[in-house]
Amino acid sequence: FVSMNLYNPLTDRPKLQELIGAEAEELVYKFCVIDRQQLENMVLSSGRIELDGYTMKHIRTGETIQVSEREAVAFIVETMADYA
Repeated sequence: FVSMNLYNPLTDRPKLQELIGAEAEELVYKFCVIDRQQLENMVLSSGRIELDGYTMKHIRTGETIQVSEREAVAFIVETMADYA
């Protein structure tokens, strides 16, 4: 969404929350602002998704973003679908 300029995480979060709900919007937000390649590399190097999730950095601000195990699973499944 970010690279296609369909979603601006600085201004569009409330609108998107109305459309898809807060939980789904939080997933979209994190998906758009973390380094997904870094997450993929961490999962591949350990061979599993960590139960405690991952502490990631916002790709633009450096802010800490906590990715839960459940969110990491969703991001990895999405990545696998992209490769398929």
